Amino acid sequence: MPRGISLHIGLNRVSDSQYGDEFEPLLACENDARKMRDLTQSQGFQPTLLINDEATAGRVIEFIRQSAARLVPGDFFLLSFSGHGSQIPNEPNGDQEQDGKDETLVLFDRNLIDDELVVLWSQFRSDVRVLVIADSCHSGSVAVALSSRRGRRSRAIKDLAQRNHWERFRSVYDNIRRDLPNLQSLAINASVLSLSACRDDETTDDGEDNLSNSAFTTALLKNWDEGRFNRDYVAFHRELLDELSGSQEPEIRRTGSSQIPFIRQRPFTI
Repeated sequence: MPRGISLHIGLNRVSDSQYGDEFEPLLACENDARKMRDLTQSQGFQPTLLINDEATAGRVIEFIRQSAARLVPGDFFLLSFSGHGSQIPNEPNGDQEQDGKDETLVLFDRNLIDDELVVLWSQFRSDVRVLVIADSCHSGSVAVALSSRRGRRSRAIKDLAQRNHWERFRSVYDNIRRDLPNLQSLAINASVLSLSACRDDETTDDGEDNLSNSAFTTALLKNWDEGRFNRDYVAFHRELLDELSGSQEPEIRRTGSSQIPFIRQRPFTI
């Protein structure tokens, strides 16, 4: 019988010593992560929750590596992230970003670069299903903040804040990417599906307060309807587009050489 492992990350705050005090605290990320944990647990996943200072790059990477080693064809790995998303200048590493930037998830101690995730997906066995739910800016490169819904504010990072962090730690990120394998040489045999809150050139909206959820997670939970949603990921994405029309544009993407028709399955079903 297939099994599911899930990791849920929520960062209302990040390390001042790494990012300075210009990365503004967020409101709803911890709640988003807990709601996603509860959702996957109700579907039979074995969930792990990492909040704020628990969500370091080393810990997240090691969890994904261990999950890749454990899961076999037909199993399911789910990663949900709620927090700041950002970008850093792209340095050629076998990949060429059209916008000249690498997208990142802002973890507690550093940015996790999209190139690093590609390497991690290559470690999963053939026909393992991998689903990434990214509730962050630029998750779908230059930030073009859209009008937020009434009562919500954008999760966008001030340009200067990320630039200062990048300039201070540029050698760290250069070394990380230098040590990665050539991305063009990697084979991803798992079936990887991403469902993101917005396009690469957009920002996403936070919650109204620390007891609420973000705009994207709110829409996701509404359409999931406590498990009553019974169509596939394509239809689920279409519902999210309708729900968030005029605010942000969720994206769905897939990669990997698996022949499993993952995108046509019911969401969150092991």
